[in-house]
Amino acid sequence: MARIVVASTADADMADIIAYLAAEAGRNTALKYIELFDALYQRLSLYPESCVRRPDLGTDARVGIVRPFVVIYDYSTAGNIVMVLRILHGQRDINLSLISR
Repeated sequence: MARIVVASTADADMADIIAYLAAEAGRNTALKYIELFDALYQRLSLYPESCVRRPDLGTDARVGIVRPFVVIYDYSTAGNIVMVLRILHGQRDINLSLISR
């Protein structure tokens, strides 16, 4: 089982997303998305290589989906670590400049 590590940038992204959803769509929608993100993290801990590779975002970069959001992460086989880097809206122009390692 891979260890999930969430970078401070991804943690801030999550907080912003949940606050926005709570304000605009209601508490139940925000809670639903918390559950969806948690389910993705659980799946990544079991199957870290299950998501699409994105070499344009980094050598070990992959992208998981919680529509309409994308979870950008690196997976290191050496340490068996999933490092969640960012959580962004899928309609953004996602490029390497948005990701800090």
